[in-house]
Amino acid sequence: MIMNMTSREIFAQTPYFVKGMWEATRGMIGRDFSDFEVMVFEGYGSALHTFFMKKPIDVVFLSREQKVIRTLSQVKPWRPYVSASGAFSFIECPQNYLQSHPLNPGDVLNLGNKTVEEIETNPEFKIEYNTETITSMRRNNG
Repeated sequence: MIMNMTSREIFAQTPYFVKGMWEATRGMIGRDFSDFEVMVFEGYGSALHTFFMKKPIDVVFLSREQKVIRTLSQVKPWRPYVSASGAFSFIECPQNYLQSHPLNPGDVLNLGNKTVEEIETNPEFKIEYNTETITSMRRNNG
């Protein structure tokens, strides 16, 4: 699960995390979002292409601290280069996903790789949480 820690809302229930360079290179080519909501390219840099894709996608660029740097809606197929300066990771989403799951620059996402305690004690993540959100995140983060 991916949480927007700023709005305290779930961004994606069923993310798919890319594993390995081959999978990162392939990305969404020849795939659809039927088995997962979004595809996460954690640590794969600040740029992507949309060669060979059949449909437009929405894209979220994140800093190393998992802050939203830039969002793009309806990125068309066959774009040779889409980027955001300073991005460490990016998330590919189905077309118009960001309309129903809006993000703003500066929002902090928890990609599920940080515990609630790590987030709560990091001054970068000073956000108030309600008990239900914390309980849900602890359940999902072990």
